[in-house]
Amino acid sequence: MGDKQIKIEIAGQIKGFRTTLSLETNETLLSDEIKLLIGHLEKAGASPTLKEQETQFTGDSIKKLAGELDVDPSILRSLIGYREGMVQIGKASQLQVTDAICMLLYSYEKGFGESAIAFEQFESLVKQNGIKLTYPLTTGIFNLKKSGYIDGKLYDDEKKISLSPQGEKNAISAFKDYIAGKGVKRTPRFSKRSRNVKKRKGITGIKHKRAGK
Repeated sequence: MGDKQIKIEIAGQIKGFRTTLSLETNETLLSDEIKLLIGHLEKAGASPTLKEQETQFTGDSIKKLAGELDVDPSILRSLIGYREGMVQIGKASQLQVTDAICMLLYSYEKGFGESAIAFEQFESLVKQNGIKLTYPLTTGIFNLKKSGYIDGKLYDDEKKISLSPQGEKNAISAFKDYIAGKGVKRTPRFSKRSRNVKKRKGITGIKHKRAGK
């Protein structure tokens, strides 16, 4: 009840002719129905195009991530994108860097069913998501390791990155805020107001000292 109805069309080439199969389903059964259509085409001797295979793959990854976050997959489809070996988080460049990195790692691990990612591959993920660091990524990873957000031993031994339980907790918290804001920037950990208060306190202290003089 309440599931949105979706029309699926899957095409393939059979002996030089393009064949299309279509059906209507709901969001809950979307992934299974795509697999069913592809199976029918393959039995008939057709090879589904890369785009259709990618659609199936993306749907499965989104579904896995949604299950971990306990949200409706339809909410994530406009915010998270998957391609083979890659994850794209909308507006990741606007997120606080630690949150963005934890969310990327979490999306990769849960969406692809992997326990870790090689440093070089993760570096590519960071660049593709437009996350700008004011320091080398190795420094960022060192800071995450120091804060307990990643498995330090795994990184030191194998140069692979994996979230620790604390890192997963941070990623889930960041994702909840990200989804609630529909992909907008998460509230900064240190607000401008708190910084201005510190500045005003510093100025007041100087004036008081001068007055005593």
